[in-house]
Amino acid sequence: LERVHGYSGNGVKKNLHFLNDGNDVLYSVGKLLVRYNVKDDIQQFYNAGCKVTCLALHKCKSLCAVGLEGSASVSIQIIDLKTIRPLSFLGGQPKGVLCLDIDNSGKYIVSVGSHDQQLIVHDWQNRTIIATSQTLGQTLDLKFSKGSPGSFIQCGVNFVRCWSMNGSSLTFEVIHNIGNQVIAPLPQVYCCIGLGENEDILIGTSSGQLLKLVGRKEASKIAKAHSSAVTCIASTEGGFVTASNDGTVKVWNSSMRCITSINTESLGNHHPISSLCWHQKDSSILVGTNGSAIWNVSSSDGTNFVTHGGPLVSSHSSSPMGLSFNPNGFSFATCGEDGILRMWSLFDSSDTNVFDLTMPSRSCAFSPDGRMLAVGIGKPQKEHARTVNGQWMIVRIHDNADMQIIAERRDSRKHVTEIKWHGERIAVGTSDNKIYVYDITSKTKPATKVDINMLSVIDLSSSAKHLDFSRDGKYLRVNCDDYQLQFFEAAPGLQLKEASRLRDVTWETETCTLGWNVAGVWGTHEDTANVTTLDYNAAISSVVAGDSIGRIRMYRHPCSSTSAQYNEYSAHLG
Repeated sequence: LERVHGYSGNGVKKNLHFLNDGNDVLYSVGKLLVRYNVKDDIQQFYNAGCKVTCLALHKCKSLCAVGLEGSASVSIQIIDLKTIRPLSFLGGQPKGVLCLDIDNSGKYIVSVGSHDQQLIVHDWQNRTIIATSQTLGQTLDLKFSKGSPGSFIQCGVNFVRCWSMNGSSLTFEVIHNIGNQVIAPLPQVYCCIGLGENEDILIGTSSGQLLKLVGRKEASKIAKAHSSAVTCIASTEGGFVTASNDGTVKVWNSSMRCITSINTESLGNHHPISSLCWHQKDSSILVGTNGSAIWNVSSSDGTNFVTHGGPLVSSHSSSPMGLSFNPNGFSFATCGEDGILRMWSLFDSSDTNVFDLTMPSRSCAFSPDGRMLAVGIGKPQKEHARTVNGQWMIVRIHDNADMQIIAERRDSRKHVTEIKWHGERIAVGTSDNKIYVYDITSKTKPATKVDINMLSVIDLSSSAKHLDFSRDGKYLRVNCDDYQLQFFEAAPGLQLKEASRLRDVTWETETCTLGWNVAGVWGTHEDTANVTTLDYNAAISSVVAGDSIGRIRMYRHPCSSTSAQYNEYSAHLG
Protein backbone atom coordinates (compact mmCIF):
# COMPACT_ATOMS: atom_id res chain seq x y z
CA LEU A 1 0.00 0.00 0.00
CA GLU A 2 1.48 3.34 -1.07
CA ARG A 3 -1.10 6.05 -0.39
CA VAL A 4 -4.47 6.50 1.28
CA HIS A 5 -6.56 9.60 0.62
CA GLY A 6 -9.21 10.61 3.13
CA TYR A 7 -10.05 10.22 6.80
CA SER A 8 -12.77 8.45 8.79
CA GLY A 9 -14.47 11.45 10.35
CA ASN A 10 -18.00 10.10 10.62
CA GLY A 11 -18.97 7.79 13.49
CA VAL A 12 -15.40 7.24 14.76
CA LYS A 13 -14.29 8.66 18.10
CA LYS A 14 -11.02 10.41 19.00
CA ASN A 15 -9.13 9.13 15.98
CA LEU A 16 -6.85 12.12 15.34
CA HIS A 17 -3.55 12.68 17.19
CA PHE A 18 -0.14 14.34 16.91
CA LEU A 19 2.94 12.13 17.31
CA ASN A 20 6.72 12.61 17.30
CA ASP A 21 6.58 16.09 18.83
CA GLY A 22 4.06 17.25 16.26
CA ASN A 23 5.91 16.01 13.17
CA ASP A 24 3.57 13.07 12.53
CA VAL A 25 -0.20 12.72 12.47
CA LEU A 26 -2.00 9.51 13.47
CA TYR A 27 -5.54 8.85 12.24
CA SER A 28 -7.79 6.08 10.98
CA VAL A 29 -9.35 5.44 7.57
CA GLY A 30 -11.77 2.52 7.38
CA LYS A 31 -9.87 -0.51 8.70
CA LEU A 32 -6.48 1.24 8.47
CA LEU A 33 -4.40 3.09 11.02
CA VAL A 34 -2.29 5.73 9.24
CA ARG A 35 0.83 7.43 10.55
CA TYR A 36 1.56 10.40 8.29
CA ASN A 37 4.85 12.30 8.28
CA VAL A 38 3.71 15.65 6.91
CA LYS A 39 7.15 17.11 6.15
CA ASP A 40 8.38 14.12 4.12
CA ASP A 41 4.88 13.23 2.84
CA ILE A 42 5.27 9.58 3.89
CA GLN A 43 2.50 7.33 5.19
CA GLN A 44 2.84 4.17 7.27
CA PHE A 45 -0.08 1.77 7.62
CA TYR A 46 -1.47 -0.83 9.97
CA ASN A 47 -4.40 -2.94 8.78
CA ALA A 48 -6.65 -3.79 11.74
CA GLY A 49 -8.71 -6.25 9.70
CA CYS A 50 -12.10 -4.59 10.27
CA LYS A 51 -13.48 -1.10 10.79
CA VAL A 52 -11.75 1.06 13.39
CA THR A 53 -14.36 2.68 15.66
CA CYS A 54 -12.19 4.55 18.19
CA LEU A 55 -8.62 5.21 19.32
CA ALA A 56 -6.93 5.93 22.65
CA LEU A 57 -3.26 6.92 23.02
CA HIS A 58 -0.66 6.76 25.78
CA LYS A 59 2.09 8.87 24.23
CA CYS A 60 4.63 8.45 27.04
CA LYS A 61 4.58 4.69 26.50
CA SER A 62 4.02 4.90 22.71
CA LEU A 63 0.85 2.84 22.92
CA CYS A 64 -2.35 3.04 20.91
CA ALA A 65 -5.50 1.10 21.75
CA VAL A 66 -7.67 0.48 18.68
CA GLY A 67 -11.36 -0.29 19.12
CA LEU A 68 -12.94 -2.36 16.36
CA GLU A 69 -16.36 -3.04 14.92
CA GLY A 70 -18.08 -6.30 15.89
CA SER A 71 -15.70 -9.27 15.93
CA ALA A 72 -16.20 -12.58 17.71
CA SER A 73 -12.53 -12.99 18.66
CA VAL A 74 -10.76 -9.60 18.67
CA SER A 75 -12.39 -6.32 19.64
CA ILE A 76 -9.34 -4.29 20.79
CA GLN A 77 -5.81 -4.22 19.42
CA ILE A 78 -2.81 -2.65 21.16
CA ILE A 79 -0.35 -1.06 18.73
CA ASP A 80 3.27 0.02 19.28
CA LEU A 81 3.37 3.56 17.88
CA LYS A 82 7.10 3.36 17.12
CA THR A 83 6.87 0.34 14.85
CA ILE A 84 3.13 0.45 13.98
CA ARG A 85 2.95 -3.23 14.88
CA PRO A 86 0.49 -5.06 17.20
CA LEU A 87 1.48 -5.89 20.76
CA SER A 88 -1.72 -7.55 21.96
CA PHE A 89 -5.19 -8.66 20.87
CA LEU A 90 -8.12 -8.46 23.31
CA GLY A 91 -11.65 -9.85 23.10
CA GLY A 92 -14.73 -9.45 25.26
CA GLN A 93 -16.77 -7.06 23.08
CA PRO A 94 -18.27 -9.30 20.35
CA LYS A 95 -20.64 -6.54 19.16
CA GLY A 96 -17.77 -4.08 18.76
CA VAL A 97 -16.30 -1.20 20.79
CA LEU A 98 -18.07 2.15 21.07
CA CYS A 99 -15.33 4.00 22.99
CA LEU A 100 -12.25 3.21 25.09
CA ASP A 101 -9.37 4.74 27.03
CA ILE A 102 -5.94 3.87 28.52
CA ASP A 103 -5.12 4.72 32.13
CA ASN A 104 -2.09 6.78 33.22
CA SER A 105 -0.02 3.70 34.03
CA GLY A 106 -0.54 2.34 30.53
CA LYS A 107 -1.64 -0.99 32.01
CA TYR A 108 -5.44 -0.90 31.98
CA ILE A 109 -7.88 -0.31 29.16
CA VAL A 110 -11.57 0.40 29.73
CA SER A 111 -14.09 -0.04 26.93
CA VAL A 112 -17.85 0.10 26.31
CA GLY A 113 -19.58 -2.24 23.87
CA SER A 114 -21.36 -0.79 20.84
CA HIS A 115 -24.74 -2.49 21.28
CA ASP A 116 -24.89 -4.14 24.71
CA GLN A 117 -23.22 -1.21 26.58
CA GLN A 118 -21.03 -3.74 28.43
CA LEU A 119 -18.22 -2.08 30.42
CA ILE A 120 -14.95 -4.02 30.51
CA VAL A 121 -11.56 -3.28 32.10
CA HIS A 122 -8.62 -5.18 30.57
CA ASP A 123 -5.07 -5.74 31.78
CA TRP A 124 -3.76 -5.73 28.22
CA GLN A 125 -0.23 -6.96 29.01
CA ASN A 126 -1.60 -10.12 30.64
CA ARG A 127 -4.54 -10.25 28.20
CA THR A 128 -7.02 -10.69 31.02
CA ILE A 129 -10.36 -9.10 31.89
CA ILE A 130 -10.09 -7.48 35.33
CA ALA A 131 -13.66 -6.31 35.80
CA THR A 132 -16.98 -6.05 33.96
CA SER A 133 -20.28 -4.32 34.52
CA GLN A 134 -23.49 -3.87 32.58
CA THR A 135 -24.39 -0.21 32.07
CA LEU A 136 -27.65 1.49 31.13
CA GLY A 137 -28.21 4.34 28.72
CA GLN A 138 -26.41 5.29 25.54
CA THR A 139 -22.72 5.97 26.19
CA LEU A 140 -21.03 8.74 24.21
CA ASP A 141 -17.62 9.03 25.88
CA LEU A 142 -15.35 7.39 28.42
CA LYS A 143 -12.14 8.60 30.06
CA PHE A 144 -9.79 7.64 32.91
CA SER A 145 -9.27 10.25 35.64
CA LYS A 146 -5.82 11.76 36.12
CA GLY A 147 -5.00 11.29 39.76
CA SER A 148 -7.23 8.44 40.93
CA PRO A 149 -5.98 4.99 39.82
CA GLY A 150 -8.82 2.77 38.65
CA SER A 151 -11.25 5.70 38.38
CA PHE A 152 -12.91 6.77 35.13
CA ILE A 153 -15.78 8.94 33.89
CA GLN A 154 -18.61 7.79 31.63
CA CYS A 155 -21.09 10.17 30.00
CA GLY A 156 -24.00 9.84 27.62
CA VAL A 157 -27.70 10.53 27.21
CA ASN A 158 -28.97 12.00 30.52
CA PHE A 159 -26.11 10.74 32.70
CA VAL A 160 -22.58 11.32 33.94
CA ARG A 161 -21.11 8.55 36.10
CA CYS A 162 -17.85 8.30 38.02
CA TRP A 163 -16.64 4.70 38.25
CA SER A 164 -14.19 3.13 40.71
CA MET A 165 -12.45 -0.22 40.36
CA ASN A 166 -11.68 -2.19 43.50
CA GLY A 167 -10.16 -5.52 42.59
CA SER A 168 -12.61 -7.15 40.21
CA SER A 169 -15.49 -4.98 41.38
CA LEU A 170 -16.81 -1.91 39.58
CA THR A 171 -19.02 0.64 41.32
CA PHE A 172 -20.21 4.07 40.24
CA GLU A 173 -21.58 7.31 41.60
CA VAL A 174 -23.88 9.57 39.64
CA ILE A 175 -22.55 13.12 39.37
CA HIS A 176 -25.24 15.25 41.05
CA ASN A 177 -26.38 18.82 40.52
CA ILE A 178 -25.31 18.96 36.88
CA GLY A 179 -28.68 20.29 35.84
CA ASN A 180 -29.21 22.87 38.59
CA GLN A 181 -27.41 25.71 36.85
CA VAL A 182 -27.84 24.59 33.25
CA ILE A 183 -29.81 26.99 31.05
CA ALA A 184 -31.17 24.28 28.76
CA PRO A 185 -33.87 22.10 30.36
CA LEU A 186 -33.28 18.43 31.00
CA PRO A 187 -33.08 15.88 29.48
CA GLN A 188 -29.51 16.71 28.57
CA VAL A 189 -27.02 14.87 26.38
CA TYR A 190 -23.45 14.84 27.68
CA CYS A 191 -21.40 14.39 24.51
CA CYS A 192 -17.70 14.35 25.36
CA ILE A 193 -15.13 14.39 28.18
CA GLY A 194 -11.84 16.24 28.61
CA LEU A 195 -9.38 16.68 31.45
CA GLY A 196 -8.47 20.03 32.97
CA GLU A 197 -5.80 21.00 35.47
CA ASN A 198 -5.26 18.83 38.54
CA GLU A 199 -8.15 16.34 38.57
CA ASP A 200 -10.75 18.62 36.98
CA ILE A 201 -13.12 17.01 34.50
CA LEU A 202 -14.58 18.86 31.51
CA ILE A 203 -17.83 17.78 29.89
CA GLY A 204 -19.40 19.13 26.70
CA THR A 205 -23.18 19.06 26.27
CA SER A 206 -25.63 18.96 23.39
CA SER A 207 -26.81 22.48 24.22
CA GLY A 208 -23.32 23.89 23.64
CA GLN A 209 -22.39 24.21 27.30
CA LEU A 210 -19.11 23.31 28.94
CA LEU A 211 -19.17 21.91 32.48
CA LYS A 212 -16.21 21.82 34.83
CA LEU A 213 -16.51 19.15 37.52
CA VAL A 214 -14.45 19.28 40.68
CA GLY A 215 -14.53 16.07 42.70
CA ARG A 216 -17.35 13.59 42.22
CA LYS A 217 -20.43 15.53 43.23
CA GLU A 218 -21.27 18.63 41.23
CA ALA A 219 -20.46 21.06 38.45
CA SER A 220 -18.37 23.91 39.84
CA LYS A 221 -18.42 26.04 36.72
CA ILE A 222 -20.60 26.25 33.61
CA ALA A 223 -19.84 28.19 30.42
CA LYS A 224 -21.85 28.69 27.25
CA ALA A 225 -19.17 27.53 24.83
CA HIS A 226 -20.93 27.00 21.48
CA SER A 227 -24.24 27.61 19.76
CA SER A 228 -24.74 23.87 19.15
CA ALA A 229 -23.50 20.56 20.56
CA VAL A 230 -19.91 20.36 21.83
CA THR A 231 -18.60 17.37 19.87
CA CYS A 232 -15.05 17.02 21.21
CA ILE A 233 -12.58 18.34 23.78
CA ALA A 234 -8.77 18.10 23.50
CA SER A 235 -6.68 18.97 26.55
CA THR A 236 -3.06 20.01 26.93
CA GLU A 237 -0.96 21.74 29.57
CA GLY A 238 -2.40 25.12 30.43
CA GLY A 239 -5.65 24.82 28.53
CA PHE A 240 -7.90 22.94 26.16
CA VAL A 241 -9.78 23.28 22.87
CA THR A 242 -13.39 22.49 22.05
CA ALA A 243 -15.30 22.05 18.81
CA SER A 244 -18.94 22.00 17.81
CA ASN A 245 -21.39 21.05 15.12
CA ASP A 246 -21.56 24.75 14.26
CA GLY A 247 -18.04 24.48 12.78
CA THR A 248 -16.28 26.58 15.41
CA VAL A 249 -13.14 25.68 17.34
CA LYS A 250 -12.41 27.52 20.59
CA VAL A 251 -9.19 27.70 22.58
CA TRP A 252 -9.56 28.03 26.38
CA ASN A 253 -7.15 28.63 29.24
CA SER A 254 -7.28 26.61 32.46
CA SER A 255 -9.67 29.18 33.99
CA MET A 256 -12.23 28.47 31.26
CA ARG A 257 -11.73 31.80 29.54
CA CYS A 258 -11.98 31.67 25.76
CA ILE A 259 -8.74 32.89 24.17
CA THR A 260 -9.37 32.26 20.49
CA SER A 261 -12.45 31.45 18.44
CA ILE A 262 -11.91 29.91 14.99
CA ASN A 263 -14.63 29.68 12.35
CA THR A 264 -13.55 26.75 10.17
CA GLU A 265 -16.21 27.60 7.58
CA SER A 266 -14.11 30.61 6.60
CA LEU A 267 -11.29 28.17 5.74
CA GLY A 268 -13.56 26.11 3.50
CA ASN A 269 -14.92 23.51 5.91
CA HIS A 270 -18.68 22.94 5.61
CA HIS A 271 -19.01 19.82 7.77
CA PRO A 272 -19.42 19.14 11.51
CA ILE A 273 -16.21 18.62 13.50
CA SER A 274 -15.69 15.13 14.91
CA SER A 275 -12.13 15.10 16.37
CA LEU A 276 -9.53 17.52 17.70
CA CYS A 277 -5.88 17.47 18.75
CA TRP A 278 -3.86 20.43 20.03
CA HIS A 279 -0.06 20.62 19.92
CA GLN A 280 0.52 23.61 22.16
CA LYS A 281 4.27 23.93 21.48
CA ASP A 282 3.66 24.58 17.78
CA SER A 283 0.32 26.35 18.33
CA SER A 284 -1.16 23.80 15.97
CA ILE A 285 -4.65 22.26 16.07
CA LEU A 286 -5.73 19.27 14.01
CA VAL A 287 -9.42 19.43 13.12
CA GLY A 288 -11.11 16.27 11.80
CA THR A 289 -14.50 16.62 10.13
CA ASN A 290 -17.40 14.47 8.99
CA GLY A 291 -16.43 15.49 5.47
CA SER A 292 -13.44 13.09 5.53
CA ALA A 293 -10.96 15.96 5.88
CA ILE A 294 -8.26 16.96 8.36
CA TRP A 295 -7.41 20.64 8.72
CA ASN A 296 -4.27 22.02 10.42
CA VAL A 297 -4.89 25.49 11.87
CA SER A 298 -3.15 27.91 14.18
CA SER A 299 -4.42 28.03 17.77
CA SER A 300 -3.42 31.71 18.04
CA ASP A 301 -5.28 33.20 15.08
CA GLY A 302 -6.96 30.33 13.20
CA THR A 303 -4.89 30.61 10.02
CA ASN A 304 -4.41 27.54 7.85
CA PHE A 305 -0.94 25.97 8.18
CA VAL A 306 -1.31 24.05 4.89
CA THR A 307 0.53 25.91 2.13
CA HIS A 308 -1.97 25.25 -0.67
CA GLY A 309 -4.79 26.62 1.49
CA GLY A 310 -6.92 23.49 1.72
CA PRO A 311 -7.12 20.64 4.20
CA LEU A 312 -4.08 18.57 5.19
CA VAL A 313 -5.92 15.36 4.26
CA SER A 314 -9.08 15.23 2.15
CA SER A 315 -11.39 13.02 0.13
CA HIS A 316 -15.10 12.71 -0.64
CA SER A 317 -17.49 13.23 2.27
CA SER A 318 -19.40 10.18 1.00
CA SER A 319 -17.95 7.06 -0.59
CA PRO A 320 -16.73 7.76 -4.14
CA MET A 321 -19.10 6.08 -6.60
CA GLY A 322 -17.28 6.81 -9.87
CA LEU A 323 -13.62 6.27 -10.80
CA SER A 324 -11.77 6.76 -14.08
CA PHE A 325 -8.07 6.50 -14.86
CA ASN A 326 -6.60 9.12 -17.16
CA PRO A 327 -5.05 7.66 -20.35
CA ASN A 328 -2.00 9.84 -19.69
CA GLY A 329 -1.09 7.45 -16.87
CA PHE A 330 -0.45 10.18 -14.30
CA SER A 331 -3.83 10.97 -12.78
CA PHE A 332 -7.33 9.69 -12.05
CA ALA A 333 -10.75 11.18 -11.35
CA THR A 334 -13.41 10.34 -8.77
CA CYS A 335 -16.96 11.55 -8.24
CA GLY A 336 -19.48 10.90 -5.49
CA GLU A 337 -22.80 11.66 -3.91
CA ASP A 338 -21.28 14.72 -2.23
CA GLY A 339 -21.51 16.44 -5.65
CA ILE A 340 -17.74 16.89 -5.97
CA LEU A 341 -15.55 15.89 -8.90
CA ARG A 342 -11.92 15.37 -7.88
CA MET A 343 -8.77 15.05 -9.96
CA TRP A 344 -5.89 13.23 -8.26
CA SER A 345 -2.22 12.90 -9.11
CA LEU A 346 -0.72 9.41 -8.76
CA PHE A 347 2.66 10.75 -7.69
CA ASP A 348 1.94 13.95 -5.75
CA SER A 349 -0.61 13.63 -2.95
CA SER A 350 -0.96 17.42 -2.62
CA ASP A 351 -1.74 17.85 -6.31
CA THR A 352 -5.53 17.54 -6.27
CA ASN A 353 -8.17 19.65 -7.97
CA VAL A 354 -11.79 19.96 -6.98
CA PHE A 355 -14.80 20.89 -9.10
CA ASP A 356 -18.25 21.40 -7.60
CA LEU A 357 -20.85 19.63 -9.75
CA THR A 358 -23.59 20.78 -7.27
CA MET A 359 -25.31 17.41 -7.85
CA PRO A 360 -24.53 13.81 -6.83
CA SER A 361 -22.70 11.63 -9.32
CA ARG A 362 -21.99 7.91 -9.57
CA SER A 363 -20.00 7.55 -12.79
CA CYS A 364 -17.32 9.26 -14.87
CA ALA A 365 -15.12 8.45 -17.87
CA PHE A 366 -12.11 10.15 -19.48
CA SER A 367 -11.96 10.93 -23.18
CA PRO A 368 -9.28 9.00 -25.11
CA ASP A 369 -6.94 12.03 -25.09
CA GLY A 370 -7.47 12.65 -21.36
CA ARG A 371 -8.49 16.28 -21.92
CA MET A 372 -12.21 15.81 -21.20
CA LEU A 373 -14.29 13.88 -18.69
CA ALA A 374 -17.88 12.68 -19.06
CA VAL A 375 -19.79 12.69 -15.77
CA GLY A 376 -23.19 11.08 -15.06
CA ILE A 377 -25.57 12.75 -12.61
CA GLY A 378 -28.08 11.48 -10.06
CA LYS A 379 -28.74 8.90 -7.35
CA PRO A 380 -31.57 6.42 -6.63
CA GLN A 381 -33.21 8.53 -3.93
CA LYS A 382 -33.50 12.13 -5.08
CA GLU A 383 -33.02 14.39 -2.05
CA HIS A 384 -32.87 17.87 -3.58
CA ALA A 385 -34.88 19.59 -6.29
CA ARG A 386 -31.67 20.83 -7.89
CA THR A 387 -30.56 17.25 -8.66
CA VAL A 388 -31.27 16.50 -12.33
CA ASN A 389 -31.38 12.71 -12.56
CA GLY A 390 -30.37 11.39 -15.97
CA GLN A 391 -28.30 14.42 -16.91
CA TRP A 392 -24.71 13.95 -17.99
CA MET A 393 -22.08 16.50 -18.85
CA ILE A 394 -18.69 16.87 -20.47
CA VAL A 395 -16.04 18.65 -18.40
CA ARG A 396 -12.98 20.11 -20.11
CA ILE A 397 -9.69 19.87 -18.23
CA HIS A 398 -7.45 22.86 -18.97
CA ASP A 399 -3.66 22.74 -18.99
CA ASN A 400 -3.58 24.46 -15.60
CA ALA A 401 -5.95 21.69 -14.29
CA ASP A 402 -8.95 24.05 -14.04
CA MET A 403 -12.21 22.41 -15.07
CA GLN A 404 -15.10 23.78 -17.12
CA ILE A 405 -18.44 22.28 -18.23
CA ILE A 406 -18.61 22.54 -22.04
CA ALA A 407 -21.67 20.37 -22.79
CA GLU A 408 -24.74 18.92 -21.06
CA ARG A 409 -27.37 16.43 -22.17
CA ARG A 410 -30.43 14.74 -20.66
CA ASP A 411 -32.57 12.07 -22.31
CA SER A 412 -33.59 10.08 -19.21
CA ARG A 413 -35.36 10.95 -15.97
CA LYS A 414 -33.48 8.27 -13.99
CA HIS A 415 -29.98 8.51 -12.54
CA VAL A 416 -26.91 7.55 -14.58
CA THR A 417 -25.43 4.21 -13.49
CA GLU A 418 -22.51 3.82 -15.92
CA ILE A 419 -20.74 5.81 -18.61
CA LYS A 420 -18.05 4.85 -21.14
CA TRP A 421 -16.15 6.90 -23.73
CA HIS A 422 -14.66 5.35 -26.87
CA GLY A 423 -13.25 7.47 -29.68
CA GLU A 424 -16.07 9.82 -30.68
CA ARG A 425 -18.77 7.74 -28.98
CA ILE A 426 -20.17 7.84 -25.48
CA ALA A 427 -22.50 5.22 -23.98
CA VAL A 428 -24.61 6.27 -20.98
CA GLY A 429 -26.44 3.65 -18.90
CA THR A 430 -29.35 4.80 -16.72
CA SER A 431 -31.60 3.18 -14.13
CA ASP A 432 -34.59 3.24 -16.51
CA ASN A 433 -33.04 0.07 -18.03
CA LYS A 434 -31.62 1.83 -21.07
CA ILE A 435 -28.30 2.70 -22.66
CA TYR A 436 -28.09 5.90 -24.71
CA VAL A 437 -25.33 5.92 -27.34
CA TYR A 438 -24.10 9.30 -28.63
CA ASP A 439 -21.73 10.65 -31.26
CA ILE A 440 -19.42 13.43 -30.04
CA THR A 441 -17.84 15.94 -32.45
CA SER A 442 -15.76 19.05 -31.96
CA LYS A 443 -14.35 21.58 -34.41
CA THR A 444 -11.36 22.53 -32.27
CA LYS A 445 -8.55 20.69 -30.49
CA PRO A 446 -8.52 20.83 -27.57
CA ALA A 447 -12.29 21.01 -27.59
CA THR A 448 -13.91 24.24 -26.40
CA LYS A 449 -17.38 23.16 -27.50
CA VAL A 450 -18.80 19.79 -28.54
CA ASP A 451 -21.85 18.70 -30.49
CA ILE A 452 -23.78 15.70 -29.17
CA ASN A 453 -25.96 13.58 -31.46
CA MET A 454 -27.87 10.50 -30.35
CA LEU A 455 -27.14 7.31 -32.30
CA SER A 456 -29.36 4.78 -30.54
CA VAL A 457 -31.33 3.83 -27.44
CA ILE A 458 -30.80 0.28 -26.18
CA ASP A 459 -33.41 -1.45 -24.02
CA LEU A 460 -32.11 -3.75 -21.27
CA SER A 461 -33.65 -6.30 -18.91
CA SER A 462 -32.47 -4.18 -15.95
CA SER A 463 -30.16 -1.21 -15.39
CA ALA A 464 -26.58 -1.37 -16.72
CA LYS A 465 -23.83 -1.93 -14.15
CA HIS A 466 -20.83 -2.35 -16.44
CA LEU A 467 -20.27 -1.97 -20.18
CA ASP A 468 -17.41 -2.23 -22.68
CA PHE A 469 -16.94 -1.02 -26.26
CA SER A 470 -15.27 -3.21 -28.84
CA ARG A 471 -11.93 -1.93 -30.18
CA ASP A 472 -13.60 -0.62 -33.36
CA GLY A 473 -16.53 0.91 -31.42
CA LYS A 474 -19.15 -1.13 -33.29
CA TYR A 475 -20.29 -3.36 -30.41
CA LEU A 476 -21.23 -3.08 -26.75
CA ARG A 477 -20.93 -5.72 -24.05
CA VAL A 478 -23.20 -5.09 -21.04
CA ASN A 479 -23.68 -6.50 -17.53
CA CYS A 480 -27.03 -5.70 -15.93
CA ASP A 481 -28.36 -5.66 -12.37
CA ASP A 482 -30.03 -9.03 -12.98
CA TYR A 483 -26.62 -10.63 -13.70
CA GLN A 484 -27.10 -10.96 -17.44
CA LEU A 485 -24.38 -10.60 -20.06
CA GLN A 486 -25.75 -9.05 -23.25
CA PHE A 487 -24.26 -7.88 -26.57
CA PHE A 488 -25.43 -5.10 -28.89
CA GLU A 489 -24.52 -3.26 -32.06
CA ALA A 490 -23.77 0.20 -30.73
CA ALA A 491 -25.06 2.47 -33.54
CA PRO A 492 -28.37 0.77 -34.44
CA GLY A 493 -28.82 -0.51 -30.85
CA LEU A 494 -29.74 -4.04 -31.96
CA GLN A 495 -29.20 -6.97 -29.61
CA LEU A 496 -26.97 -9.81 -30.82
CA LYS A 497 -28.45 -12.97 -29.35
CA GLU A 498 -25.81 -15.22 -30.88
CA ALA A 499 -22.79 -14.26 -28.82
CA SER A 500 -20.61 -16.70 -30.79
CA ARG A 501 -20.62 -14.15 -33.64
CA LEU A 502 -18.36 -11.96 -31.52
CA ARG A 503 -15.80 -14.60 -30.55
CA ASP A 504 -13.08 -12.89 -32.62
CA VAL A 505 -13.93 -9.35 -31.51
CA THR A 506 -11.27 -7.47 -29.54
CA TRP A 507 -12.64 -5.35 -26.68
CA GLU A 508 -11.24 -1.93 -25.87
CA THR A 509 -11.77 -2.47 -22.14
CA GLU A 510 -12.74 -5.38 -19.93
CA THR A 511 -14.75 -4.07 -16.98
CA CYS A 512 -17.75 -6.41 -17.13
CA THR A 513 -17.68 -8.68 -14.08
CA LEU A 514 -19.52 -11.46 -15.94
CA GLY A 515 -17.86 -13.13 -18.89
CA TRP A 516 -16.11 -16.28 -20.07
CA ASN A 517 -12.61 -14.87 -19.57
CA VAL A 518 -13.26 -13.72 -15.99
CA ALA A 519 -15.61 -16.40 -14.60
CA GLY A 520 -12.92 -17.51 -12.14
CA VAL A 521 -12.86 -14.22 -10.23
CA TRP A 522 -16.15 -15.20 -8.57
CA GLY A 523 -14.39 -17.95 -6.61
CA THR A 524 -16.06 -21.00 -5.13
CA HIS A 525 -19.60 -21.36 -3.81
CA GLU A 526 -18.28 -20.99 -0.25
CA ASP A 527 -17.15 -17.43 -1.05
CA THR A 528 -20.40 -15.44 -0.79
CA ALA A 529 -18.90 -12.02 -1.63
CA ASN A 530 -20.13 -10.36 -4.83
CA VAL A 531 -17.62 -9.11 -7.40
CA THR A 532 -18.52 -5.44 -7.78
CA THR A 533 -15.81 -4.09 -10.06
CA LEU A 534 -13.18 -5.38 -12.47
CA ASP A 535 -10.48 -4.17 -14.82
CA TYR A 536 -7.99 -5.79 -17.21
CA ASN A 537 -4.44 -4.80 -18.16
CA ALA A 538 -3.36 -6.42 -21.41
CA ALA A 539 0.28 -5.34 -21.01
CA ILE A 540 0.74 -7.64 -18.01
CA SER A 541 -2.08 -10.11 -18.86
CA SER A 542 -3.71 -9.55 -15.49
CA VAL A 543 -7.21 -8.84 -14.26
CA VAL A 544 -8.05 -7.16 -10.95
CA ALA A 545 -11.40 -7.67 -9.22
CA GLY A 546 -12.90 -5.87 -6.22
CA ASP A 547 -15.67 -7.39 -4.12
CA SER A 548 -18.41 -6.40 -1.68
CA ILE A 549 -16.28 -6.96 1.45
CA GLY A 550 -13.40 -4.74 0.35
CA ARG A 551 -10.96 -7.29 -1.06
CA ILE A 552 -8.93 -6.62 -4.20
CA ARG A 553 -7.67 -9.71 -6.03
CA MET A 554 -5.29 -9.91 -8.97
CA TYR A 555 -5.44 -12.92 -11.34
CA ARG A 556 -3.72 -13.98 -14.51
CA HIS A 557 -5.89 -13.39 -17.59
CA PRO A 558 -7.85 -15.23 -18.86
CA CYS A 559 -9.28 -16.47 -15.57
CA SER A 560 -11.92 -19.09 -16.18
CA SER A 561 -11.28 -21.46 -13.26
CA THR A 562 -12.75 -20.79 -9.80
CA SER A 563 -9.60 -22.37 -8.32
CA ALA A 564 -7.29 -19.89 -10.04
CA GLN A 565 -4.48 -18.47 -7.88
CA TYR A 566 -4.45 -14.79 -7.01
CA ASN A 567 -2.76 -12.07 -5.00
CA GLU A 568 -5.07 -10.41 -2.46
CA TYR A 569 -4.98 -6.87 -1.10
CA SER A 570 -7.29 -5.67 1.66
CA ALA A 571 -7.77 -2.07 2.76
CA HIS A 572 -11.35 -1.03 1.94
CA LEU A 573 -14.34 -1.73 4.17
CA GLY A 574 -16.53 -2.84 1.27
